[in-house]
Amino acid sequence: MRSPHIFDVSATTFDAQVMQQSMTVPVVVNLWAAWSGPCQQLDPVLEALAEEDSGRWLLAKVNVDIEKQIAFAFQVQSVPSVFGVVHGEVMPLFQGALPESTVRETLDRMLHVAAQKGLSDTTSTPAATSETDISSGPQNASDGMSAGGSSEGAHKDGVSTSKRSLGYGSTKSP
Repeated sequence: MRSPHIFDVSATTFDAQVMQQSMTVPVVVNLWAAWSGPCQQLDPVLEALAEEDSGRWLLAKVNVDIEKQIAFAFQVQSVPSVFGVVHGEVMPLFQGALPESTVRETLDRMLHVAAQKGLSDTTSTPAATSETDISSGPQNASDGMSAGGSSEGAHKDGVSTSKRSLGYGSTKSP
């Protein structure tokens, strides 16, 4: 049985499941494809971390071969591509299959940014307060992944933020 913190997203459910929920809890969007070996490696890592974190963040899974409109909106060039969405703002996190420790560090930095933006209780579990220094993290957490192929947004704690609209829901472009 799949966790309530992990769900598949379609173009029709994206606004409610990702954009609206990101106003109260960070949402990690994993854009993947069934044919991709790196996607098959990353998927169980993200699912295990989502389960371990029990609702500190949600994992929204998007099959780019089925949901081409979402892949286009995120300007996906390769899979897996992973983004965070906090308060409707998109944060490119990383692309490719990374080791679990690197993924954890990246997620912890995203949760720190979410807490700074007013989402409460995103950094209160032992995983986020462990010996991991969320300000140092992997050097390449957002390398190669930027909204629109450029370096939009400020880099905070190693996570790039972007206010770019994905064309879903009522988020506003800058």
